[in-house]
Amino acid sequence: MTKRKLVTTSIATLIVIGGLSLGALHFLSQVNNSPPQATKYADRTTSPADSPNTDNRSLADTNSTSDNQQPSKSNQNTDNKPTPAGHNWVTQTMRHNHDQAQAAKQQPERQRGSQGSTQRANQSPRNNSSNNNSGNKNSSSPSQPQPVKSGDSANHANHDQNQAAIDGWQIDYFEGFDSSIKQTKWVQYGWGDPAVGHGCMGVMSQRNSFTQDGKLVIRTQYENGQWSTGGAGSGDVFTASRGRWEVRAKFPKAKGVGYAFLLWPKDEGWPPEIDFAEGRVNGPRIEATYHWDPDNKQKQAFLDNHDMSGWHTYGVIVEKDHIIFTLDGKEWGRIKHPNVTDKQMFLGVQAGAMNPNGINKHTETVDGGVPNPLTPAVADIEVDYVAHYVRK
Repeated sequence: MTKRKLVTTSIATLIVIGGLSLGALHFLSQVNNSPPQATKYADRTTSPADSPNTDNRSLADTNSTSDNQQPSKSNQNTDNKPTPAGHNWVTQTMRHNHDQAQAAKQQPERQRGSQGSTQRANQSPRNNSSNNNSGNKNSSSPSQPQPVKSGDSANHANHDQNQAAIDGWQIDYFEGFDSSIKQTKWVQYGWGDPAVGHGCMGVMSQRNSFTQDGKLVIRTQYENGQWSTGGAGSGDVFTASRGRWEVRAKFPKAKGVGYAFLLWPKDEGWPPEIDFAEGRVNGPRIEATYHWDPDNKQKQAFLDNHDMSGWHTYGVIVEKDHIIFTLDGKEWGRIKHPNVTDKQMFLGVQAGAMNPNGINKHTETVDGGVPNPLTPAVADIEVDYVAHYVRK
């Protein structure tokens, strides 16, 4: 483990009419049962009224403000520098996903596939794993695999929520994605294949979020001259006020493909928003952001983790006066706030192929805008399980 350094940074927030633009995606890597090689950064506070300055603080002092200067690192990719405040693509994308979901709920079931409204399940504990499995993981076709018949799932064992157990915490929701995505009641983003926009290329399509071999797959692919991507969220089956979330996931190697794991308010009254892992699938940087107040105040934390293509758990603990970000169960960043939101929030996962000629061309994007040796035509984010916890 490299020596951890903490730097606190402050930037000014830019609010764009019609929503926030896409961008601040850069981050993560691979695990082989060895500790991740990571460098820790402090949070940065953002507010329209803030004025930049610079300072270095201890880990505990995460409320101080500083400028947008980043620690000098000989191995740091200049394409992965933080995007100016307001270039967070998640917010507008989530709003659009919600609009599409609402439209889908007004369509006949046969037209909207697995999208639909279900009874909330905030009861505990909840384990939604089953034997119903979908697809062939080794398929080379750049499209969603066809579901296999029930009972053809001998390639993997059912998830046991005990594998997600954490001392001092009780699991009140667990999803192991051992059934079809429709059976999990997770909402698939992209009804009607709308444009992703906000710095991403192509469309958001429901066919790019599905379960396969006991995993949730969020696919970004290039087909017939167009990029498409996917996303999914727990909003129709589980929401929570504060507590702890854990997502066990791995990322493909694909330059310019962005991702975000985030918490979004059930009532759609934004902000708040908590992005607890966001970046580019190649890493190395993970960015975490807390958004609050109508003028979109923000605090951010950063982590460089040089191990992305293997399995890790990415987590967040939301308390009354602070938010903790975790990697493999260990704290890597903390944001202090006197009154962290207590809204019911759901977990969302989404991705996108970044446009080299778009509004975020100054960040890591897909070279030439088409598949190439560094960006394959199909890039799958795999999620092994999602769990929510309350303190015992």
